[in-house]
Amino acid sequence: MSSVECLHEAVRMLVAERQALHARNASHDELESNRLALAGRQRQLSHALSIVTFAAPNSPGKTVQKGRHRADD
Repeated sequence: MSSVECLHEAVRMLVAERQALHARNASHDELESNRLALAGRQRQLSHALSIVTFAAPNSPGKTVQKGRHRADD
């Protein structure tokens, strides 16, 4: 499993945990702890995705220009 996949799974688990916390009316401190963990994992996932996207050689149908990645129409 790649680091991107691991991070995506961690985000998914934190979201499920957050939903369970809300369902049981968890305390503000519990929700805040989960929010901070979730935000951190989302930042890590975003960073990992940008590395994978911009570090990979151009594939057919995709271009990288001035730090932007887009599919050709």
